[in-house]
Amino acid sequence: MTETAGLARALQRATMRFDPNTLREYVDDAESLWAVREEMATRLPTLHLDVDRARLLGLKVVASRLLGDFETAMTDGKQALEIAEATGRDLIVAPARARLARVHAWRNEHDEADRLFALAEAGDLPRALVASVRLHAGLSCIAQGRLIEALIHLERALDNSNNDEWLTSIAAYALDAAHRRAGAYGFGPRPRSWAERAQNPAPRPYRDRETGRYGYKDADGNPVIMSAFDQVGDFRGGVATVRRGLWGAISREGRTVVPFLYDEMRTEMPDGRVVDGFVDGVVGVDRRGGKGAVDRTGKLVVPPKYRQVLAHPGGFAVCTSFGQWGAIDRDGVEVLPERYRREQVLSRLESFIVVDNGPL
Repeated sequence: MTETAGLARALQRATMRFDPNTLREYVDDAESLWAVREEMATRLPTLHLDVDRARLLGLKVVASRLLGDFETAMTDGKQALEIAEATGRDLIVAPARARLARVHAWRNEHDEADRLFALAEAGDLPRALVASVRLHAGLSCIAQGRLIEALIHLERALDNSNNDEWLTSIAAYALDAAHRRAGAYGFGPRPRSWAERAQNPAPRPYRDRETGRYGYKDADGNPVIMSAFDQVGDFRGGVATVRRGLWGAISREGRTVVPFLYDEMRTEMPDGRVVDGFVDGVVGVDRRGGKGAVDRTGKLVVPPKYRQVLAHPGGFAVCTSFGQWGAIDRDGVEVLPERYRREQVLSRLESFIVVDNGPL
């Protein structure tokens, strides 16, 4: 991870150039960037964890795009996204989507770029990452003449930027370009909804009037998952919680991914929110009064034996019936025994957060 961080810093230094006319980054020293990319390629085979491979491959995508090697950037970008999606973690998937989107945008393939940007902004993400995704989505819209939509993206980017100087400076160039183009050509088409940008929105719940049971329809109103459930939730991360007597979960194709074993499936967050369904690839479960957690493949990560389970980006905070707290990581391994206070456990879990915060 430390080596990857070093390469990320080297890449970040190489990308700190921006052309306000083309609204694209450029590099002064291509030779050094080629060397950085070669080092990335050398280190990739030594990495064994999907999260590490997805991050480093994603950085290589950025280097290839800046060097104009779009073919390599596209190939690596698709592979990085496939690996990231296998982790089920929003903090790894979102950057992979955004990097591949940027390759498409630089190739003027804006429909696919916009689709990936829309998917990248979904989920529980750090504000800085949301800001960066919305900034680049805005640049893509400017290139298409979708200026009202671009202004919306740029506003969201600035709202989430925490006054980041680099992002703010690029947003200022983008706003200036948008206003110049609007004066010359108008503001362009109406802004699209998220579902329109995402192009293939998740199936939506519907209730069969005859049976009273629930299923899912596509964007055109056609049933795609038949009404076979007592209750259903929204799709989050490609899976949805559904009840058929007991609760389980299904894929977008209607395949059972979590068996119907649980009395309840809701995810409690450290900030007090309770989400009906999956968050960052996991969901809280209740079975016979005990709380636990499963991932989107159906793997029981936290056995349902606790009084309370909080889903944290770094793992799970678990509370026993005696009010003592411990921690379990995303692989289901105990990292803190159950003898601490809640605040201590949450603080420790912060150090376990796996996030891809390299340049997009």
